[in-house]
Amino acid sequence: MKTIIVYQTDDGCRFDKFETAIKYEKLCKKCDEINNKFINIGRDLKYNEYIQQDIHKVNDLFKEFMNIVSEAIPSYSQMAQECSEGIRHKSHIYRIISDYNIKCLNTLMCRFECISFENGKEFQQPYFVTHQEEATIEVK
Repeated sequence: MKTIIVYQTDDGCRFDKFETAIKYEKLCKKCDEINNKFINIGRDLKYNEYIQQDIHKVNDLFKEFMNIVSEAIPSYSQMAQECSEGIRHKSHIYRIISDYNIKCLNTLMCRFECISFENGKEFQQPYFVTHQEEATIEVK
C-alpha cells in the first residue's frame, strides 16, 4: 500500500501537485474578481426574471475574462482574443473551455452565456438570451 497526497482547492477540485493547486487557486481568484464586478442579487433567478447589467461593463468584463482564458489556455489565446474583439462568436471559446474542463473558467463562462451582449440582460439560463420575451420581470 502507498500513501497518496491530494490537494483540494476551495471549489472542490483536486490536484496531486501542490504547485498546480496553488496555480488553480490564483486562476479562481481572478475569475471571482470578475464575477464580483457584476450586479448580484444574492439569490437564483426564477423562470421569468432577469437582472439588468450595464452592457458596457459586460463587454469590458468579457474582454478581461478572455485575457484570463488566454493565460490559462495559451494554445487558444488567439481564439480567445478574437472572441473578445467580436471577430469570432463566443461559443467558439466556450467549447474550448468546456473541453479543458477547468471548473472556475466553466462557471464564469456559463454566466456570460446567460447574458445578452445586445442589451445587458442576465437571465436564469442561456435559453432566455434568444427568448427574451419569456423573461419579463426585472429583479432589482
